[in-house]
Amino acid sequence: MIDYIYALVDPLTSEIRYIGRTGKPKARLRTHLKKDGNQAKSEWVATLLEAGLMPQMTILEESSGYAAVKREDYWIHRMIDEGCDLFNINYSGSEMRLTLNRKGIR
Repeated sequence: MIDYIYALVDPLTSEIRYIGRTGKPKARLRTHLKKDGNQAKSEWVATLLEAGLMPQMTILEESSGYAAVKREDYWIHRMIDEGCDLFNINYSGSEMRLTLNRKGIR
């Protein structure tokens, strides 16, 4: 099965706000539009929806199996290194455990 590594992009600022991995991009985007345990991301999405907008999903690459997990980890770290203010939280990478907040790694 192919996994897609994707970014959620703010349509107002073009900033990458979230990195994820899914086998079904359209279905996964729909789940991001609903409130979930990630309060900061949910509030951001709600603000966009109230303005008649929604996050843009950009596919960064395709992968599969364990390689997809490692590639998602790579993209999260790359975006942090590039200064992106990600909404990813409690991310468990394959080789390390990170807790990310809107200010970076803590």
